[in-house]
Amino acid sequence: MKVILLQDVKGTGKARDIKDVSDGHARNFLIPRGLAEAATKEKRVKAEEEKEAEEKALKKSTEEKHGKVKEIEKENLEFLLKAEEGGEPFGSVTSHDIETALEKKGYEGVKIKQEKPIKTFGKHEIEFNMGSGVKGRLKIEVKAEE
Repeated sequence: MKVILLQDVKGTGKARDIKDVSDGHARNFLIPRGLAEAATKEKRVKAEEEKEAEEKALKKSTEEKHGKVKEIEKENLEFLLKAEEGGEPFGSVTSHDIETALEKKGYEGVKIKQEKPIKTFGKHEIEFNMGSGVKGRLKIEVKAEE
């Protein structure tokens, strides 16, 4: 029996996939639980159109994210930290600090990939992620507060 999956089903397929499954699996498991519906000709066409529209939207979103990555990579963020008597920074710059600074500049949805907070003065390059596999590198500079 051909069914259109309404949700992702482990071992069967992803949402909006048209799958050929056994009659018993469809009638006793997938359809009663709302995981799938019988694939009539009209429903198949509609499911394929929805899937195509979703793919186009994802492609457009990814292209927009690539554009934002190029803009963000041109940015140079500056952070000021107090310095101890020995010249070492007092405090650190965390991923949250960087994300907040980017949000203030109008860049939403940026996730900073940083294992440890930055605790040294100077220039640093940090990896960031925009989602959908779109990544980039951001330049930041940590200076001593005067």
